Amino acid sequence: MKDRVKHERDGASWYWIVVAAILASALSVGTFYLFQATSRPAKRIMPATGPVFKEVSAAQGPQMTLKIYFPLQDGSGLSPETRQVAQSTDETQEVKEVLSELIRGPLSANLAPALPAATQVKSAFIDPSTGIAYVDFSRDVQTQFPGGAWTETLAIYSVVNTLAEDFPDIKRVQILIDGNVESSLAGHIDITRPFAPRTALNRE
Repeated sequence: MKDRVKHERDGASWYWIVVAAILASALSVGTFYLFQATSRPAKRIMPATGPVFKEVSAAQGPQMTLKIYFPLQDGSGLSPETRQVAQSTDETQEVKEVLSELIRGPLSANLAPALPAATQVKSAFIDPSTGIAYVDFSRDVQTQFPGGAWTETLAIYSVVNTLAEDFPDIKRVQILIDGNVESSLAGHIDITRPFAPRTALNRE
């Protein structure tokens, strides 16, 4: 009887020894793979650096060379500078580009700005039945205008002579401010009507 009990105890002991060995082995394997997972660098989801943006030059694409008329510093008339302007299938877009160049001002020291630098070209429209170009400027063209009757005259014809020179379809120009017909830019010249070019002011 004692031998049987001893035998059963010995069998149970070996059973638990085997279970413990299996558990120890499993724990070792699990620890190894856990170490491998935590020591391996994490997989990168986003790129290491941001996207590289290539600067696009404003001069890319078809260009056309046009004349922009600015007042002479001595007030004797208007003189042109040539500028490269982006060519477009939309002529009104080209008109806006030309007027934007006029607002940027001259490069030559003997020429003066025609319009205040803060002025924006809001829109442009050409009526093909009459040849009248309607150009709409922001209110800055009026509120920041330096004043003076002759300065006002040269400013108006800088716009008119430039557009008539560069766009043969334009015969006259109506200046608008914030979409409205205004009485004048600075209280001297009536701008309620369209203007035809005054080429006698041009000094080539």
